[in-house]
Amino acid sequence: MRLALLDGLLGLTGAEVAQLARGPVAERVVVVRKALAAWAAEAAFEADVEALVTTVLAKEAARSLGDVLADLGLKDVASAKAKELVRGRVAALVAGGAFAEWVAGLLA
Repeated sequence: MRLALLDGLLGLTGAEVAQLARGPVAERVVVVRKALAAWAAEAAFEADVEALVTTVLAKEAARSLGDVLADLGLKDVASAKAKELVRGRVAALVAGGAFAEWVAGLLA
């Protein structure tokens, strides 16, 4: 992905690169989005992403997801998001009458 982003950045004009180096963050985001959109519109985009994912997965296949996320600095964020999602799903599950009836049946 880093190489793909680098390729996209190398395709920017001098004015676009200058804009990335200064100015409001919102303007920088517009330039980056433009580069990513141009890459996504290329005919080879799907093949590029597939090759990238295949390479990364082959390299990281023997490692745990936790180790990979930790190396990327994303483990805490991913863990917090996963906990949030699980809490929401469990809360929805136990809030229903069917769950209450199931528990009552177990305790009977």
